[in-house]
Amino acid sequence: MKLIRFFAVLAVLFTLSNAHAFQVTRDSGSLDTMIEDANAAIFRGICIGSEPSTTNELSVTGHTTYTFKILEMIKLADFAKAYQKDDTFTFKQAGLNTKWMPRYACSPARNHEYLLFLSCSEDSGLCAPVGVVLGVMNVTRDKDGRAVVRGGINWENRFKGVTERRQSLRKSLTEEESAAMSRTDTSPVPYDEFTSIIRKIEPAKTIPARGTR
Repeated sequence: MKLIRFFAVLAVLFTLSNAHAFQVTRDSGSLDTMIEDANAAIFRGICIGSEPSTTNELSVTGHTTYTFKILEMIKLADFAKAYQKDDTFTFKQAGLNTKWMPRYACSPARNHEYLLFLSCSEDSGLCAPVGVVLGVMNVTRDKDGRAVVRGGINWENRFKGVTERRQSLRKSLTEEESAAMSRTDTSPVPYDEFTSIIRKIEPAKTIPARGTR
């Protein structure tokens, strides 16, 4: 039964091929690739609700509807809709109660912050983080109270090859951003530097920052 569910989830994810949700390449986890594949949104938020559905109108494995409170919208496919802080963002994620899909701590009381790179299929309406788990990052605080970003698997590859593929990026980086991009370990990255680098990689497709977080 578990094997059947696993292949069912894979089938659903491959229907998201135009959104690159399950694309795994040599650049998987590299920031510029993830930005390109996040065709729906990149945002920082807190999960405040989840609603599972076992109906197969969208997916043979069911789906879960997640609602996030927006703390910062960084990239959005529909620029006509202006998301403000504390607005909500809802999406339907493929898969239901499966260990192969990300789950979120959905409780305002827990105040668990995420940075999501989200891709969605226009055909099915289903969404998934880029690379399934690669596109789910945690936003925590360091010992000085500053927001930092922590990734999961392949986190050490987050900046791999980025400046080689995007030569003009080097000239626009601050000293702090250059230092952040030179690291190849699994330690967290300051949130402000990380999101600033995202905007500099894709300035035409991202939303300008509104002050320091």
